[in-house]
Amino acid sequence: MAENDTMEGKDLAIKEKKEFEERVLEAIEDLKEGQTTTSTEGLEVTNNKGNYIIKLKGIPFGLISKDGKFTYNKENFKQVKNTLGEEGITLEDLGLPDIEEWIDKEEKQKEENQKDEKDLSDDIEEKEDEEPEKDEKTEDEAKKEIAKKHNVSPNQVVHVSMDRRITDNDNFQGLAKWSKKYNDVYVIPGKDEYSWETIGIDKDGKEEVINNRQQEGKNPNVKVKIVDGKEITEVRPIAMYEIDDKQSYAIVRDNAGKTKMLYCRQEEGRGKEYWGIGVPEQDTKNVREKSVEGRDFIDSRNNSSYDLSKKADELEKGTDLEERGIPSKEGKGVQVEEIEGTPAQNRLLRKDDIVDDLLKRDGIIDRAKAMPGFYENKAEKVLKLMETNDKISYEEAVESVEKSDREPGGRTPDEKPNKREH
Repeated sequence: MAENDTMEGKDLAIKEKKEFEERVLEAIEDLKEGQTTTSTEGLEVTNNKGNYIIKLKGIPFGLISKDGKFTYNKENFKQVKNTLGEEGITLEDLGLPDIEEWIDKEEKQKEENQKDEKDLSDDIEEKEDEEPEKDEKTEDEAKKEIAKKHNVSPNQVVHVSMDRRITDNDNFQGLAKWSKKYNDVYVIPGKDEYSWETIGIDKDGKEEVINNRQQEGKNPNVKVKIVDGKEITEVRPIAMYEIDDKQSYAIVRDNAGKTKMLYCRQEEGRGKEYWGIGVPEQDTKNVREKSVEGRDFIDSRNNSSYDLSKKADELEKGTDLEERGIPSKEGKGVQVEEIEGTPAQNRLLRKDDIVDDLLKRDGIIDRAKAMPGFYENKAEKVLKLMETNDKISYEEAVESVEKSDREPGGRTPDEKPNKREH
């Protein structure tokens, strides 16, 4: 019975969310660039280059992308509720839903999905750990045998896992259709440093050399941005081979000199720019699939080659701002989630980080206690200044905005006058 009640509550929330968003979309259907419409509930929606910013009491808490996708900011919506509360108004009085509850439900669902994913991975790893030691030795021997046969070091041999996922949906055989006829696929050194051979072994143990086209020649002058968890790093491969006209695999070496293989996808319109993710090996010591975030990002169902190109633009923009000192609560280096959305959504995240930093500088822990809209306005000026002047640092931008915002007498709008000024 309790489970049924929970399901009914969930269905009701989904219906309420859908009705609210449909109502907003109808209201902004003919809204032109730069125009703002105000609904009967007091919502302000502004058309900003095809994306729409939703505000209440001057506080931006939502964004509608060009394709009609809604994104909400939980902390800003909390601030909306607190501001209304100070005026003795509730969301119910305005006929508005509690969007914070939707965000909480979505976050909870995401956590549960990630937990299920992790539990499944842990179960697989536990089962593998329980396997007899001879299985691990068998695998080591298989790699050693290939290495000995071709007179190379086992450390330079890659034994591709045929069942571990590389993207959100596909393993190697799902991505490289030609590999389906083989039980095993190995990558080994060729005749020189920049030449590598791909070998397939069929069910009868027959070995074949797979003649995939080498891309960009030897020692290719290309860059591969690797997605690993939430982090993004960049490498230059020592060789790259074509899977088909849209996919490739690259050979790199880690710090220990061990050969690694990357699955790569090219950015649209950028011949020498790729995104990649590590290919799991069959070796029982290195069987783990890459993170959920990475597999999800590299999957063509989630990001087209055009999307990857746009993500690269956002990465370049975020990296430049970070190098000039812009704060980020996600940690050092531009994180995947900071480039996942539309440019407007990513910008909103950066602006939110600036708001947090400005509040911290003024010793304000609870955002709800700050003057409504003051820090958001200040953060907007700082960010805009950094976007229009690629030479200015974050500290210089903050100092410039604070200087321009000062009123006569040396006070900023958020400072209360002392008694002598009365």
